[in-house]
Amino acid sequence: MTKNKQKQQGIVLVLSLIILLAMTLIGVSGMQSTSLEGIVAGNLRDKDLSLKSSNSALVEAEQIMKSFKEEPIAVDGIPNKLNNEVWNKNAPSSIYKASWPIKPVADHDWWVSKAEDITLTTLNTSIYSEQPRFIIEYWSFKKDSLNMGQQNDITGLNYYKITSWGVGGKAEDSAEDIKATTSIHQINYAKRF
Repeated sequence: MTKNKQKQQGIVLVLSLIILLAMTLIGVSGMQSTSLEGIVAGNLRDKDLSLKSSNSALVEAEQIMKSFKEEPIAVDGIPNKLNNEVWNKNAPSSIYKASWPIKPVADHDWWVSKAEDITLTTLNTSIYSEQPRFIIEYWSFKKDSLNMGQQNDITGLNYYKITSWGVGGKAEDSAEDIKATTSIHQINYAKRF
């Protein structure tokens, strides 16, 4: 009987070690999934910030368009909004020499050197890794008349394309992280001068 008891005590030790090992594996996998969930949540936050950043640039560009009292001058080079200038149709693509606006989404240097940064004081730009930016591009003029049945060559709507660029994340993020959290938006804007 003593031999049987000694064998059973050895089995209890082995079973205890197996259970301890299983609990350790469950704990380690739980920690790894929690860490992964934190990374995913951070990436979602950064993408959300880039969308908000890009939208804030659209808002500022619309305000600038509303502030123009006379038709802005379309230029092929980099426009100066203080001189009432905007980009000419397709001028950004001729300067970028790539598929506009798809390619420059992540081209930080292009946006910093060629686009307007926002000046809204209501935006907390400290939470963004980059200042939101935008360009305003003259697109076309459509003649119309405010009087039914009459055509007037002078009156009509000027159409503009506004493209905005925003980046989420933090300034210390790597270039790949910033590239992954970059958003670009485009809207069409019409105004009668």
